[in-house]
Amino acid sequence: MQFECPHWTSRDSDFIPPRRRRDIIENELDGEATLFDPHNGNTYQLNQTSYVIWRQCDGRTTMREIAKCVTASFKVDVDTASDHVEQLVARLAESRLLELSEYYPLVHS
Repeated sequence: MQFECPHWTSRDSDFIPPRRRRDIIENELDGEATLFDPHNGNTYQLNQTSYVIWRQCDGRTTMREIAKCVTASFKVDVDTASDHVEQLVARLAESRLLELSEYYPLVHS
């Protein structure tokens, strides 16, 4: 399934570092993780690549920098890594797993 990223991901990739919500409970096992959202009771499964991206969502690391980390960790080209980062960050934002601000108008409602 192809996922279309919200408009802010590519445009602001150097300006808006994504930040994971602090209240999300994560359980890591063998490089993968399960996330639990205490607000709605939902759980989310992350593979190794997704977990690396999730851990980099610290509010300081830009999406471009996260893509570079993915490139180094998994030996993929930067375009592929950037696509993965943009898609995952968009999904995390839509699932409300990131701290949102006025910079993320599509996922505020």
